[in-house]
Amino acid sequence: MVIALIILLVLAVVSFVYYGTILPSIRWHLRLSVFALRDKLRSLAVDKREELDENAYMYLQQGMNTVLNFLYDVDLRTFVAAHLEISKNPSLRTVIEERCDVIESCKIQEYIEIKKGLSRIFSYAFLANSAGFFLWAVPLFFTINKVKVWYKTFLANIICAPERETDRLTSKKLAY
Repeated sequence: MVIALIILLVLAVVSFVYYGTILPSIRWHLRLSVFALRDKLRSLAVDKREELDENAYMYLQQGMNTVLNFLYDVDLRTFVAAHLEISKNPSLRTVIEERCDVIESCKIQEYIEIKKGLSRIFSYAFLANSAGFFLWAVPLFFTINKVKVWYKTFLANIICAPERETDRLTSKKLAY
Protein backbone atom coordinates (compact mmCIF):
# COMPACT_ATOMS: atom_id res chain seq x y z
CA MET A 1 0.00 0.00 0.00
CA VAL A 2 2.85 2.37 0.83
CA ILE A 3 4.47 1.63 -2.53
CA ALA A 4 1.21 2.48 -4.33
CA LEU A 5 0.99 5.81 -2.48
CA ILE A 6 4.61 6.61 -3.32
CA ILE A 7 4.00 5.77 -6.97
CA LEU A 8 0.89 7.98 -7.01
CA LEU A 9 2.82 10.81 -5.36
CA VAL A 10 5.64 10.53 -7.90
CA LEU A 11 3.10 10.49 -10.75
CA ALA A 12 1.40 13.57 -9.30
CA VAL A 13 4.71 15.46 -9.08
CA VAL A 14 5.74 14.42 -12.60
CA SER A 15 2.30 15.40 -13.88
CA PHE A 16 2.54 18.78 -12.15
CA VAL A 17 5.98 19.47 -13.64
CA TYR A 18 4.91 18.29 -17.09
CA TYR A 19 1.69 20.32 -17.24
CA GLY A 20 3.19 23.34 -15.47
CA THR A 21 6.47 23.79 -17.35
CA ILE A 22 7.20 21.29 -20.07
CA LEU A 23 3.85 21.24 -21.92
CA PRO A 24 3.51 25.04 -22.19
CA SER A 25 7.01 25.19 -23.70
CA ILE A 26 6.18 22.44 -26.19
CA ARG A 27 2.93 24.17 -27.18
CA TRP A 28 4.71 27.51 -27.62
CA HIS A 29 7.32 25.93 -29.88
CA LEU A 30 4.60 24.18 -31.94
CA ARG A 31 2.64 27.42 -32.22
CA LEU A 32 5.69 29.25 -33.55
CA SER A 33 6.27 26.39 -36.00
CA VAL A 34 2.74 26.81 -37.37
CA PHE A 35 3.36 30.54 -37.82
CA ALA A 36 6.56 29.74 -39.73
CA LEU A 37 4.67 27.33 -41.97
CA ARG A 38 1.96 29.91 -42.53
CA ASP A 39 4.60 32.41 -43.61
CA LYS A 40 6.01 29.84 -46.05
CA LEU A 41 2.53 29.22 -47.45
CA ARG A 42 1.94 32.93 -47.94
CA SER A 43 5.32 33.31 -49.66
CA LEU A 44 4.44 30.36 -51.86
CA ALA A 45 1.14 32.00 -52.77
CA VAL A 46 3.04 35.08 -53.94
CA ASP A 47 5.84 33.21 -55.73
CA LYS A 48 3.64 30.67 -57.48
CA ARG A 49 0.39 32.55 -57.81
CA GLU A 50 -0.27 31.10 -61.26
CA GLU A 51 0.28 27.46 -60.23
CA LEU A 52 -1.30 27.44 -56.78
CA ASP A 53 -5.05 26.88 -56.72
CA GLU A 54 -6.73 29.60 -54.68
CA ASN A 55 -8.97 27.11 -52.86
CA ALA A 56 -6.01 24.87 -52.00
CA TYR A 57 -4.23 27.88 -50.53
CA MET A 58 -7.32 29.05 -48.64
CA TYR A 59 -8.17 25.59 -47.24
CA LEU A 60 -4.63 24.95 -46.03
CA GLN A 61 -4.42 28.38 -44.44
CA GLN A 62 -7.77 27.77 -42.71
CA GLY A 63 -6.37 24.42 -41.57
CA MET A 64 -3.39 26.24 -40.06
CA ASN A 65 -5.73 28.61 -38.23
CA THR A 66 -7.67 25.60 -36.95
CA VAL A 67 -4.46 23.99 -35.71
CA LEU A 68 -3.54 27.24 -33.96
CA ASN A 69 -6.98 27.42 -32.33
CA PHE A 70 -6.98 23.79 -31.17
CA LEU A 71 -3.28 23.41 -30.39
CA TYR A 72 -3.98 23.58 -26.66
CA ASP A 73 -7.07 21.36 -26.74
CA VAL A 74 -6.28 18.51 -29.11
CA ASP A 75 -6.05 15.33 -27.10
CA LEU A 76 -7.60 11.88 -26.97
CA ARG A 77 -10.98 13.20 -25.82
CA THR A 78 -11.10 15.78 -28.64
CA PHE A 79 -10.00 13.17 -31.18
CA VAL A 80 -12.82 10.80 -30.17
CA ALA A 81 -15.42 13.60 -30.09
CA ALA A 82 -14.41 14.85 -33.56
CA HIS A 83 -14.40 11.32 -34.96
CA LEU A 84 -17.89 10.65 -33.61
CA GLU A 85 -19.24 13.96 -34.93
CA ILE A 86 -17.80 13.40 -38.41
CA SER A 87 -19.11 9.81 -38.42
CA LYS A 88 -22.68 10.79 -37.62
CA ASN A 89 -22.82 13.91 -39.80
CA PRO A 90 -22.71 12.96 -43.51
CA SER A 91 -22.88 16.55 -44.79
CA LEU A 92 -19.88 17.54 -42.67
CA ARG A 93 -18.02 14.44 -43.82
CA THR A 94 -18.76 15.36 -47.47
CA VAL A 95 -17.46 18.92 -47.01
CA ILE A 96 -14.31 17.63 -45.30
CA GLU A 97 -13.69 15.08 -48.06
CA GLU A 98 -14.14 17.73 -50.76
CA ARG A 99 -11.73 20.10 -49.03
CA CYS A 100 -9.20 17.27 -48.53
CA ASP A 101 -9.46 16.42 -52.23
CA VAL A 102 -8.67 20.03 -53.16
CA ILE A 103 -5.68 20.09 -50.79
CA GLU A 104 -4.43 16.71 -52.04
CA SER A 105 -4.78 17.79 -55.68
CA CYS A 106 -2.07 20.44 -55.35
CA LYS A 107 1.18 18.95 -56.63
CA ILE A 108 3.55 21.81 -55.85
CA GLN A 109 6.38 20.27 -53.82
CA GLU A 110 6.68 23.17 -51.36
CA TYR A 111 2.92 23.02 -50.73
CA ILE A 112 3.09 19.28 -50.04
CA GLU A 113 5.97 19.83 -47.59
CA ILE A 114 4.02 22.57 -45.81
CA LYS A 115 0.99 20.29 -45.55
CA LYS A 116 3.14 17.46 -44.17
CA GLY A 117 4.76 19.84 -41.69
CA LEU A 118 1.34 20.99 -40.47
CA SER A 119 0.21 17.38 -40.03
CA ARG A 120 3.39 16.61 -38.10
CA ILE A 121 2.90 19.62 -35.81
CA PHE A 122 -0.72 18.66 -35.15
CA SER A 123 0.39 15.10 -34.35
CA TYR A 124 3.03 16.41 -31.94
CA ALA A 125 0.41 18.59 -30.25
CA PHE A 126 -1.89 15.57 -29.91
CA LEU A 127 0.87 13.49 -28.36
CA ALA A 128 2.05 16.28 -26.07
CA ASN A 129 -1.46 17.03 -24.84
CA SER A 130 -2.25 13.34 -24.39
CA ALA A 131 0.98 12.53 -22.57
CA GLY A 132 -0.63 13.19 -19.21
CA PHE A 133 -3.26 10.60 -19.96
CA PHE A 134 -0.62 8.06 -20.91
CA LEU A 135 1.41 8.98 -17.82
CA TRP A 136 -1.48 7.71 -15.69
CA ALA A 137 -2.91 5.12 -18.09
CA VAL A 138 0.24 3.06 -18.60
CA PRO A 139 0.83 2.29 -14.89
CA LEU A 140 -2.91 1.74 -14.48
CA PHE A 141 -2.90 -0.67 -17.43
CA PHE A 142 -0.02 -2.67 -15.96
CA THR A 143 -1.67 -2.68 -12.54
CA ILE A 144 -4.95 -3.93 -13.96
CA ASN A 145 -3.14 -6.65 -15.92
CA LYS A 146 -1.25 -7.70 -12.79
CA VAL A 147 -4.49 -7.83 -10.79
CA LYS A 148 -6.07 -9.91 -13.56
CA VAL A 149 -3.19 -12.39 -13.37
CA TRP A 150 -3.50 -12.58 -9.59
CA TYR A 151 -7.26 -12.98 -9.87
CA LYS A 152 -6.98 -15.78 -12.44
CA THR A 153 -4.43 -17.52 -10.23
CA PHE A 154 -6.73 -17.08 -7.24
CA LEU A 155 -9.68 -18.54 -9.16
CA ALA A 156 -7.63 -21.47 -10.40
CA ASN A 157 -6.37 -22.15 -6.88
CA ILE A 158 -9.86 -22.01 -5.37
CA ILE A 159 -11.35 -24.20 -8.09
CA CYS A 160 -8.56 -26.77 -7.85
CA ALA A 161 -8.23 -26.76 -4.05
CA PRO A 162 -9.57 -29.72 -2.10
CA GLU A 163 -12.90 -28.96 -0.45
CA ARG A 164 -11.53 -29.49 3.04
CA GLU A 165 -9.02 -26.61 2.47
CA THR A 166 -11.37 -23.96 1.05
CA ASP A 167 -12.26 -22.55 4.47
CA ARG A 168 -8.62 -21.92 5.21
CA LEU A 169 -7.92 -20.48 1.73
CA THR A 170 -10.83 -18.06 1.83
CA SER A 171 -10.40 -17.11 5.50
CA LYS A 172 -14.02 -18.06 6.07
CA LYS A 173 -13.30 -19.04 9.65
CA LEU A 174 -11.71 -15.66 10.33
CA ALA A 175 -14.82 -13.77 9.22
CA TYR A 176 -16.95 -15.23 12.03
